[in-house]
Amino acid sequence: MARLSTHTSARPGLLRSVFRRIAPLLALAVVVLAYANSLGGVFIYDDLSIIPVDPSIRKLWPLWNVLAATHEPGSTIDGRPLVALSLAVSHATGGEAFHYHVFNLCVHLAAVLVLFGLVRRTLLLPVIPPSLRQRATSIALASAVLWGSHPLTTAAVTYIIQRAESLAALCYLLTLYCLLRSATGRAVAAWSAAAVAACLLGANAKETIVSAPLACLLYDRAFLAGGFAAAWRKRWPLYAGLAGTWAVLAYHMISCGDRGGSVGFSTGRPMQYALTELGVVAHYLRLAFWPSGLVLDYGWPAATNMWRIITGAVVVVPLIAATCWALVRYPKWAVPAGMFFLVLAPTSSFYPMTDAAMDHRMYLPLACVVVAVAPAAVLAAEWLARRSTPLRRKRVFITLAAAATAIAVGLAGMTRARNDEYHSAIDAWSLTIQRLPWPNQRAHHSLGWHLLQAGKSEAAMTQFDIAVRLRPDDITVLVDRANLHRDLGHFDQAAADFTRAIALCPGRWELLLARSMTFYRAGDIQQALADAEQCRKLGGKVPESFQQALDAAARRNGQGG
Repeated sequence: MARLSTHTSARPGLLRSVFRRIAPLLALAVVVLAYANSLGGVFIYDDLSIIPVDPSIRKLWPLWNVLAATHEPGSTIDGRPLVALSLAVSHATGGEAFHYHVFNLCVHLAAVLVLFGLVRRTLLLPVIPPSLRQRATSIALASAVLWGSHPLTTAAVTYIIQRAESLAALCYLLTLYCLLRSATGRAVAAWSAAAVAACLLGANAKETIVSAPLACLLYDRAFLAGGFAAAWRKRWPLYAGLAGTWAVLAYHMISCGDRGGSVGFSTGRPMQYALTELGVVAHYLRLAFWPSGLVLDYGWPAATNMWRIITGAVVVVPLIAATCWALVRYPKWAVPAGMFFLVLAPTSSFYPMTDAAMDHRMYLPLACVVVAVAPAAVLAAEWLARRSTPLRRKRVFITLAAAATAIAVGLAGMTRARNDEYHSAIDAWSLTIQRLPWPNQRAHHSLGWHLLQAGKSEAAMTQFDIAVRLRPDDITVLVDRANLHRDLGHFDQAAADFTRAIALCPGRWELLLARSMTFYRAGDIQQALADAEQCRKLGGKVPESFQQALDAAARRNGQGG
């Protein structure tokens, strides 16, 4: 009997040991199932302006040529050498959309594993209540699965070029994980160096890593050192190294020149942008708990009236105030909320960007939301269990586990459905237009471009007309519509669009050349010659074959006269 008793008492310990070892594999399995169909996605949106045309990613070796390459102003990979290198790796492994998606999924899986390890090791710290320490692996598994399979992460995983977001998030999480290991393990110097290296890699991936040193200090103060001064005193070389990565980040930001004008104070008014972001952050939080209506591009309107400002402020301002208060009084419980606002701060505060809202920006902040909710749910279940009979206590936690499983299955299903939308650019843009409550000029333009590539000229013209009506000063749409008019033989309309584009940007000789070719096809040789001459005066080159055709037409007209 004694032997049986020993064996029985040992079984829970054995089961916990086995569960601890297979939990990461379970998390990876669920995420792989949720994202398996993402591998069939196509190049879309910014993918098309970089991956098929950027020559710097065509050769992986020598590495320096990839890392130091210059890119078009405003390119997603401009000032982000780690992202450029990752694209070169994907190209070297095959170059098809499938190979790029495989890399994105691998980065996401790595981030899921790091989040699992970070959450689990944090919950095992002495400052954590025993009820949470006992369930550290379960909470870490739930956090990893719910975050990894959430459809809101598709914007940084299935949308290929937004691997910039997932790479920076992976480096961010690695920085925190290495900090934790340096404070609780033996190889202090090695883990500290690894933390700085991870942060340095993140500085070469995306600017969102800028808050990582501050997040580390916040985490250290709450869980490790017990105070900011103690954290600095114990690990000042580590923090000095982390702060040093800001110099690398500053260099990249300066070198890319406000990312071609898509970010910076020249793109809008800081205060108006900050007020707009109140509504955007409230929208992000809604998507975290109810992820419906996901789109490629929101075209989020600026907050120009008090109603839009108030609706966002009533959600976000109390949350910010509560987070600040909790960081002072209850720092352990407020760290996820503090990191949520820290990570979003570069894109959702006073630094204007042309795109006020993009789902991929919630990739890492979503992890903060999940990590805050999972332990809170366990604590709530613990509170209910203490007020129940022994039998009902067990039912409370069984119910909680069943609810978490059901949510994970639901999220994974929604993620698979969202991934299917990336299999067709036409479907993705059509759904964007359908789901938005306001008109989105860029969505109509993009849909028109893809319809044109599919040979649906009339449908494309309809979308171009809508895009021009929404924004008459967009030169790109005007030129695309003018080219389509010319291809369809509508020479008067094509010339009119080129004329509007020239008036908006008179220094671009390419527009004059395009209008010259339009007049030539319309039979107006005199105007075609005048545009060709003006094109040369602006420094442009008129193709020799076209010039010869113009001269021949002019001679025929002269002979006929």
